[in-house]
Formats: sequence, structure tokens, C-alpha cells
Amino acid sequence: KGMGNVALVELGSGCCHGGKSTKAAVRACCDAVEWNSIKVRTIIPGSYEAMKVHVHLGVPAPEDVDLEAVKACFPYGTLLPIVVEKGGLLGSSRAGLTADEPSEAHMTVAVACVTVGW
Repeated sequence: KGMGNVALVELGSGCCHGGKSTKAAVRACCDAVEWNSIKVRTIIPGSYEAMKVHVHLGVPAPEDVDLEAVKACFPYGTLLPIVVEKGGLLGSSRAGLTADEPSEAHMTVAVACVTVGW
């Protein structure tokens, strides 16, 4: 059911001004995988049909993340259940404290750990 063998683990981060957790999460996922060149057919027995992908996200507002948007970042292999938990960072893009700033001044930072295996 899960992943028995790991071929690759990558970390990524993404930010979005205005408190948009989904946009930050998608950017973090893209950042984690966009610079990799995985030779899936060589590394993973069974190629793309056997490949499994696990995504673990940390965002300030996990309940706001659209999982379908995150899933769209991974068109190959079998995507295991996505784990989203409270994490990342909610900062101010105006160098102040978030409690003192309007929501449009907030900067949402998400982190992603993407594991590829079979």
C-alpha cells in the first residue's frame, strides 16, 4: 500500500503574498521537483506504472489547502495520500508583525517534502 523503496527525497518551499495557502503549497511542490531529472524507467522497476509519490506539506493554514490543486502537480505515478499539517510560516511582507498587519500584507510560506519510490 505504501512505499517500500525510496529513490528520491526532495524539499521545496513556496511563498504567496495575501495568505493563499494553496498557491504557496503548489509552489513548494513545484520547487521540490522541478530541477530533478529522474530516469524513472531506469531507477524504478516497473517504470511509471510502479512509481509512487508521497507529498508532505507544512503550511500555516492546512485547512485552506486545495488538495486537488496539489495533486495536479504530480501527473505521473500513483500519488499516495497527501499529508498537510500546520507549519511553514506566516510572515509580513512589510517587515512588521503579522498581528499588526492587514491580511493583504501577509506572506504565506509553505514547505514540501516529496518522496518518489516504488
